[in-house]
Amino acid sequence: MQSRSPACSLLLILCFHCFASWAAPQTASDRAADLDKLSADAAAAREAGRADEAMQNYKRALKLRPDWDEGWWYLGTISYDADHYAEAIPAFKNLVERNPKIGAAWGFLGLCEFEVKDYENSLPHLQRAEDLGYEESPEIRKVARYHLALLLNRKGQFDKAVEVLAAEFGKTRMPEQIKVALGMALLRVRLLPGQMDPSKDALIHAAGDAEMLIVDGQLDAAAQALRKLLTAYPGTPYLHYAYGRALAGLAKNDEAAAQFREETRIFPESAAPHQALGEILQQLGRKTEAASELDAAKKLFDSPPQVESAIARYYGRNLAGPDSASAQTVGRTPQETSKSSTANFDELARDANADRDAGQTDAAIAAYQRALQARSDWEEGWRSLGTLFFMSRRYSEAASALTNAVALDAKHGEAWAMLGLSEFEDKDYKNALIHLRRGEQLGLAGNANARRFAKYHLALLLNLNGDFDEATDTLIPEVGPSPLESQIKIALGIALLRVRVLPEQTEPAKQALIATAGDAAALLAQSKYDQAFAILKQMCSDYPDTPYVHYAYGNALAFTSQYDEAEAQLREEIRFNPGSSSAYVRLATVALQMHKPEEALQSAEHAVQMAPDLAEAHYVLGRARLDLGKVSEAIDELEVARKLAPNSPEVHFTLARAYAKAKRTDDAEQERAAFERLNALAQQQRATHGSQAYGATHGEIGLTPVGQATEPRSSPE
Repeated sequence: MQSRSPACSLLLILCFHCFASWAAPQTASDRAADLDKLSADAAAAREAGRADEAMQNYKRALKLRPDWDEGWWYLGTISYDADHYAEAIPAFKNLVERNPKIGAAWGFLGLCEFEVKDYENSLPHLQRAEDLGYEESPEIRKVARYHLALLLNRKGQFDKAVEVLAAEFGKTRMPEQIKVALGMALLRVRLLPGQMDPSKDALIHAAGDAEMLIVDGQLDAAAQALRKLLTAYPGTPYLHYAYGRALAGLAKNDEAAAQFREETRIFPESAAPHQALGEILQQLGRKTEAASELDAAKKLFDSPPQVESAIARYYGRNLAGPDSASAQTVGRTPQETSKSSTANFDELARDANADRDAGQTDAAIAAYQRALQARSDWEEGWRSLGTLFFMSRRYSEAASALTNAVALDAKHGEAWAMLGLSEFEDKDYKNALIHLRRGEQLGLAGNANARRFAKYHLALLLNLNGDFDEATDTLIPEVGPSPLESQIKIALGIALLRVRVLPEQTEPAKQALIATAGDAAALLAQSKYDQAFAILKQMCSDYPDTPYVHYAYGNALAFTSQYDEAEAQLREEIRFNPGSSSAYVRLATVALQMHKPEEALQSAEHAVQMAPDLAEAHYVLGRARLDLGKVSEAIDELEVARKLAPNSPEVHFTLARAYAKAKRTDDAEQERAAFERLNALAQQQRATHGSQAYGATHGEIGLTPVGQATEPRSSPE
């Protein structure tokens, strides 16, 4: 479009004023008609999903009637849904100024301010929403409370953050985002998740697991988890403090005092452990020591040192590469540095990319380092440098560079995957699992072999972690001719036999069995059941007392509806491996499929007794009780299953049936809605990734993994 000259613009203005001087004023009825049309057009566009058109119509309507609350609400919510947070903020401000009692409007306002990094206003507005409630839009309560907890952590109000999260998520198995927020609260980290150093992720996740146990009232388990954490991460601030609090909750005051005292030794500048130690010493009747500790706590509270800042620096992300980007700028003014960097960067980046494309690895590494000294916020450069280090088997340096890459772009799945692969080679398996999972969730856009390589290593770590079903799901789409074909079969064999090892850790005497199990698993994945069953049958003959051999065969038979044969194999598994809760769960499932609820009940009760935290066990027990007409008892078990597996469509479907039989109509409708939403998501995932070819390691429940939030906006459902 050509720009108008100043004279032309002036002429238009004069013409407008001339027109305005003689044009008839718009009547009230005309304005009302215009408003009605605009509001109708806006509603139609909104309902049709045409966000931009709807927003424009609402803006025009609000110019005619700025006191139209419904218009401000829809303009704000549509802008929020379209990620136009800055535009949504004025709409919600107008609304809360006119109607300060609308809690959901305060919630949306706080969420939008969070997204534009206006944290100082976001916190009080989310707190206001919490006070008023979310009656007008209850679906945002989870995400609003999650972000409120994040900001309370950032403010140092850790106990309040835990209280908010426990109130919303304490009755369910908490998603990964919530675990991270709880871990940060336990370790007293005044940062947001996106500001964390990825190398600390495993520690944060483990701390979150411990805090989840505390929230759930499982103090013995929490104390045990914290004891393990202290062994794995000795000297970490606030771990002894957290362990002491768990022990105090168990009335083990002497042990708690020892932990609080150890915390004061490690971190003497922190008031909290001195306060806790003083209080526990008072309970023990050691008044002089208690007074000394409480006095120390008071002084530290009155004149707090920069304790939390030191913690934040320890956990926070910092751009730092193999060569410091600031090393070449010492002695220069900021203006000189900026000018020099701008002048040199483009040329340096071209040289680095050219050396990389030419296969000159060492030269490319040096060139990328020079370019990153000129501009340390070059995400692609850090990613390329990390990849080159990985190819050169310099895995620690690769992880350092890739940490910078994900700090600059947390949405890049390939960078997370490369970081995880680097950590895997460095034997940092806990962080590698977290980061490879995150990479897969964000999407791996490389070539097929690169994606397969990342998914194979993810499956290895899932096996090591005991997540055998997830490992199998990860590998099934990769079965077939490829450079990794034999390795994938070995990983499938390890998953089939449920052995928590990496391939190189397998005992020599078991390698042949694992290879055979891998062949059978690959055949099952390709629906070649006759060939797979022949192998599994021979395995049961050759290795009758090896755990999970009969289970694997029985599970595969059940998948093909050969229930009598499946039951026989599962009973053999229990005879040789009586501690297998999975065998009892599958046996109960087979009994239900054979319409034998009494038998299912016995097996399911065994499973729950052996594994009270296993969702599948409570689910099959609930189903058995429902089939026997024990509706109230069935609901109890199914509600436990829902807590442990909130993303399982099957649990919600069966619970809806149970509520309907109990005449709890509203609850039944809510569960049906949850089932439809989760089932649609499962169908979408199957369409994207392919359906499972066999159920050799799977139970009844499809446990959908919850993704790690990379964006604060993500709703922790």
